[in-house]
Amino acid sequence: MSATILPPRSGIADDMSREDDSRGYERDETDQLHQVVRHLVIDGDGRARAAGRQARRTLAEMASGYERQPVLVLTGPLAFRSADDACPLCGYWTCRCGSAAHEPGMLPVTQNTLQCDRCGGRFSFSPVTGWTCDACQAIGR
Repeated sequence: MSATILPPRSGIADDMSREDDSRGYERDETDQLHQVVRHLVIDGDGRARAAGRQARRTLAEMASGYERQPVLVLTGPLAFRSADDACPLCGYWTCRCGSAAHEPGMLPVTQNTLQCDRCGGRFSFSPVTGWTCDACQAIGR
């Protein structure tokens, strides 16, 4: 004789979920860490005040005279001799007419920028001479 296996019922799992939900929001270990750090900051500030000092909070206060390197240097828009950097005679990006008169020339380089010797684009780097940008190298200019 064989026994019939009953399908699982949701009684135990539902009871556990209801019990867990009834307890409400439970704080985790990150909240405990934040509480400890907050307590240490308050304690440290109190000690500094008692000694007649103030706790340093910013980089300028911690390392006065330290000059951070800029993450992004914004320069003006790219300067090209002709509109859209296309040849004014044949209209193609890579000139097909062979005239050297329309090639973009070097514009005056501003401080801390490079200008591509092929397309005339300006890029924010330390200045050097005779530099070609990656885009012009990729198309064989």
